[in-house]
Amino acid sequence: MMQKQLVFFVLLAFLIQISFAFTQNNSTQEPIKKDWVLGMYEPQDFSAFKNVPQNLTYQEPGKLYMLHQDALHAFERMHIEAKKDNITLILISALRNFSYQKRIWQTKFQQLKNGDPLKTDEQIALEIMKYSAMPTTSRHHWGTDMDINSVEPEYFESGQGLIEYNWLKKNAKRFGFCQPYSPKNDGSRDRGYNLEQWHWSYMPISQQLLQYYKDNISYDDIQGFSGSQDASKIRSIQDYVLSINKECLNWKQSHESY
Repeated sequence: MMQKQLVFFVLLAFLIQISFAFTQNNSTQEPIKKDWVLGMYEPQDFSAFKNVPQNLTYQEPGKLYMLHQDALHAFERMHIEAKKDNITLILISALRNFSYQKRIWQTKFQQLKNGDPLKTDEQIALEIMKYSAMPTTSRHHWGTDMDINSVEPEYFESGQGLIEYNWLKKNAKRFGFCQPYSPKNDGSRDRGYNLEQWHWSYMPISQQLLQYYKDNISYDDIQGFSGSQDASKIRSIQDYVLSINKECLNWKQSHESY
């Protein structure tokens, strides 16, 4: 009798492990394609993209926030947990398709061009890319990445902003999140965008998308906006898309469950 019970519990534990692994490995619910990682879609065309409840967002009139459903559920859990420590986490930005990112890019590009007509397209692009990505290269296309509470570096350097940032650095990994744009030259990365304390990525999915991007996207895919002809010269794939925090790059090895 005791032997039968032992066999039963061992079998049950094995089946639970198999079920958990299957769920994690199939959590994206959408086949990864070029259009997804490049932002060439309408959000409503992806069943996995869901609207973010208003209480989790900076309620800008007329603005709709969306995330991949797995990233949204993880953020909801993190939001609740943070509240226990008197921390309020609010989304400032979430999903952006190509058209959305292009509007941001073109506005900044034109402002810089008007400010100094002698600047080359390459110089303007590099200036923008201190904090903003070229369309087709933004992690915000993926529905896994979000900006939290502020996009001003100074906010996170003292006071409540610093408290929130320290909480995220300590706790976000428990919910599957990692900060891709950590400080440069601190051993975690040495190229690409400046430090973004606000930018967090849901790694169980974004790591798959980054690997797909690395394997399938070329500079021929980066086009359709001002300065796109300089993308290869700037090395926007190698030095920006792929230049992220080493902890995020090694997520699968260092985080076996989330």
